[in-house]
Amino acid sequence: MYKFLTQKEASAYYSKYYPKILAYWQKHGHELRPMLLKKLNIKNKCILDIACGDGSILKDLVKNNEVYGIDISESLLRKARKNRVKTALHDLDENNDLPYPDLFFDVSLMLEIVEHLFHPKILFKKCSKVLKKNGKIYMTMPNHAYPGRLETIQKSLESALNHVYKEKIPEKAKRFVDINIMNISKLKKILSDTGFQIKKIHGWNWRIEDLSARKINEL
Repeated sequence: MYKFLTQKEASAYYSKYYPKILAYWQKHGHELRPMLLKKLNIKNKCILDIACGDGSILKDLVKNNEVYGIDISESLLRKARKNRVKTALHDLDENNDLPYPDLFFDVSLMLEIVEHLFHPKILFKKCSKVLKKNGKIYMTMPNHAYPGRLETIQKSLESALNHVYKEKIPEKAKRFVDINIMNISKLKKILSDTGFQIKKIHGWNWRIEDLSARKINEL
């Protein structure tokens, strides 16, 4: 398995290597988030997308909502602004407030992000301040209690890097980016400790080689 990403490496990795991995997944249908956002059908809300990346999955949301995004990568944020996302550079693992007023957002999106954080509890504390009293968090994450999940993620990373770099994969790109080996029990504990209440949990099984535009729509 690849070496785990360190906190010291995070900013450079997510600016230089991870955008190329995401671009490959999006191009080849290994991307669940657009389908999930379509099903949520959010309208007329003030939304904060945590780790918004290049904002490409938010194109439909910005038509009917006020959408803000934060990320650790300035290069990705430049692209997000072209997708009409109001952006801010921010390190989610730093113990400081988000750059927004208290009680500002109706909705926060955390799609495939908590597993990448060194200190996920810090993020939920930050969000609790900027969300309105009846605000909601919509989040997704891989459940590492599921058998073979680490191997599936490693296979996905290897496949993306092999296609992007061929035989010349930079050593610093070979990092396992799921820092927190999360399961539902651990997530429930973090949410409870930071004052959140879980309303619904949905789950599904999938394999990287099964993902396609057709099959994603059937989930």
